[in-house]
Formats: sequence, C-alpha cells, structure tokens
Amino acid sequence: MNSEELAAFLTSEFSKVCHKEVDPQDNLIEQGFLDSIGLVNLVVAIESKFNLKIPAEDIRESNFNSVESAKKYLERKIND
Repeated sequence: MNSEELAAFLTSEFSKVCHKEVDPQDNLIEQGFLDSIGLVNLVVAIESKFNLKIPAEDIRESNFNSVESAKKYLERKIND
C-alpha cells in the first residue's frame, strides 16, 4: 500500500468513526470528534486492515489525533 492509499484508507476510517468528513490535518481529539471509544474502534480497524498489533503504549493522542499523525505512525510501524 502506497502513501496515498494509506491516507485514503485512514481518511475513510476516521470519517466513519467521527461521523464527518475529515481533513488530514484536523486534530479530531481536540475538536471533540474522536473520543476514547472512537480511538479504540479506529485502532481495531487499522489492526484488522494491516494484520498488525498496535501496542497499548502506542495508542496515544500524538499517534492518532489526525489522519496525518496516524499515517506517519503506520508508515514507521509497517517499515520496521
């Protein structure tokens, strides 16, 4: 999956969880669209799609507060 496909997948998943169209730079936690339950749902979808396990210590705002932050985190995780 290339960077554009990853961004498209994440935008789609964030939009489902947040019930709104999202911009890759939107901080969805600060804006109140992504709460702890939504974050867990998002992580489950990502783990299922990429067949990987995201460690509990990695499930934090800095890694998943926006499409862009999640994309950067996953690119690092996938390439490790």
